[in-house]
Amino acid sequence: MRSSNNIKYSNISLEYKAWLSSQNGKGIFGDGRWNLLKAIDEKGSLKAATKIIGINYRKAWEDLRKAEALFGFALIEKHRGGQKGGSTILTEEKKN
Repeated sequence: MRSSNNIKYSNISLEYKAWLSSQNGKGIFGDGRWNLLKAIDEKGSLKAATKIIGINYRKAWEDLRKAEALFGFALIEKHRGGQKGGSTILTEEKKN
């Protein structure tokens, strides 16, 4: 059997996922909620963010509220519409 020490592995990359979970193992914050917050920051709207990532508005709102309750601080600040429509921004706690 020949040694394969000279083989290059340039077509292999390390991939991983990280998430936060409670002591009982329940997921609190992972890539789904992270992507939602990035989309909110980019679009300035929860509604627009849910369309971009393809999730239900109500589910997104509930997921964020659950995470906020467990973290103990607000992740988003929502401003209701008017003539120009509403907006959603990340709070200072989330940006830091």
